[in-house]
Amino acid sequence: MDVKPRVVVCEDEQTITLKVTGVINAEFAWPAIPNEQNKSVRIDLSRVDFINSVGVRNWIHTYPFKSKKVDLIDVSVHVMDSFNMTPGMQLGGKVLSFFLPVYCENCEETFELIKVSDINLNDPEVKIILKPCVCGSQPQLDTDVDSYLTCLGLSA
Repeated sequence: MDVKPRVVVCEDEQTITLKVTGVINAEFAWPAIPNEQNKSVRIDLSRVDFINSVGVRNWIHTYPFKSKKVDLIDVSVHVMDSFNMTPGMQLGGKVLSFFLPVYCENCEETFELIKVSDINLNDPEVKIILKPCVCGSQPQLDTDVDSYLTCLGLSA
């Protein structure tokens, strides 16, 4: 586990992408970001190993995008849990994709990347259709989906 938090900023003509890795903790702070109004902001959280309560505080206090539209992509399970416990942590950012804990009897616990646009809100019984595991078995959800989706405003 990479303990030191790191944020890598990548830019192209239309987007500023921040790739966050490691642990979001007391050492975490958002870097200074160019204030280019015409660029969208994406935050990739797929490589966040853990986030603690001080990390949540630092996330909120150093957040530089309060006036911009922000897309949160590939949100790790740890960050989704924090979003659910601290709703204000999203600060208006929109989750587009996230990792969902699933369990396969053959492979143990794994995480499946889910796009918010693929969630079926019309069927109260089947909100998320899981793909077969790499071993061929059908995994099962390893969380209460309604609780896990609270931060998305999509729970029943």
